[in-house]
Amino acid sequence: MKRRKWLRITWAVTIYIFFGIIKISSYNEGRNRYNKMYGYVINGYRDYKKKYSFLRKGPNVLHMENNNFDMDRLSLLKNLEEESKIITEAEGWDKTQPLLEIKDLHAIEIEGEKEILKGINLKIYLGEKHTIMGRNGSGKSTLAKVISGHPYYKVTNGIMKYKGLDLINLPVNVRSLCGIFLAFQYPVELPMVKNNEFLRAALNSHRRHRNEEEISVSEFNLMMIEEIKKVGLSSEFLDRPVNYGFSGGEKKRNEILQMLILKPTFCILDETDSGLDVDSFKLTSNVITNFSNHNNSFLIVTHYKKLLELLKPNYIHIMHQGKIIESGDYSLVDKIESKGYSQFLKE
Repeated sequence: MKRRKWLRITWAVTIYIFFGIIKISSYNEGRNRYNKMYGYVINGYRDYKKKYSFLRKGPNVLHMENNNFDMDRLSLLKNLEEESKIITEAEGWDKTQPLLEIKDLHAIEIEGEKEILKGINLKIYLGEKHTIMGRNGSGKSTLAKVISGHPYYKVTNGIMKYKGLDLINLPVNVRSLCGIFLAFQYPVELPMVKNNEFLRAALNSHRRHRNEEEISVSEFNLMMIEEIKKVGLSSEFLDRPVNYGFSGGEKKRNEILQMLILKPTFCILDETDSGLDVDSFKLTSNVITNFSNHNNSFLIVTHYKKLLELLKPNYIHIMHQGKIIESGDYSLVDKIESKGYSQFLKE
């Protein structure tokens, strides 16, 4: 029973990553996309169970060529071995080089093949906070999703490197294990998985790939008592399904809780401040500020000056029609406040 339970939770983590980076711009669109993906989820879960059972057979991964393994199991083991090599390579990157480097990045939305990103150039070093601003529809959220590996977008040209790795060809789960975290603009509900089970499964996934011991239930519960207080949620939220029945503000704070637990190197906050009341906004801003240090970096998508006043980003970038058209220091925010974005648009 325990194995079945953890299979369900681990698969839910994968599904959450997949669904969470899907922008639901309307109820009907979200409903249609959910229905379209439902078969994928169910079939994928069954396939995952099958492959996981193969992993439980045979004690010696290093000598797998001497064993008569099922080909699916052999393939999965090779994938896991390859992922471990990538993660190890990422951890050895030269920290004097950019954490994230993007050159002439073009990307399309797969449905309709509409080009949204039209030549993005961006460098982010460790310890820096960058903010993306711009009018609605300028490509801000799309950039966040492309970095995170959203399956509905395809890079058609350009370079995107993270910790020296070719980010374009990395699967979503490997990006996460290498330290990329996206706080979703529209957090997804997982009614079948408790919040504490989900968080512990996600944390242990990261710990395993760092060759660390998995955290026990008792250790995790003790840790969560302190962490959940930081985001202003009561402990009862840990026993509730992930984001199910949460208010908009509670969902956003639960996203920040995940960031605190996973301790990513590169944090992407996609309009995390939207929909928050005054108290939740202050609390969330303080948590992000306290978490920020010289060992991590931030890319913040926002429309609001208040958040930037608290976070004090190093650089501000203005996007328009899929391009970064202006970059500078915090003084750009004041210019936007006074005269809007039109002053930066070339006739």
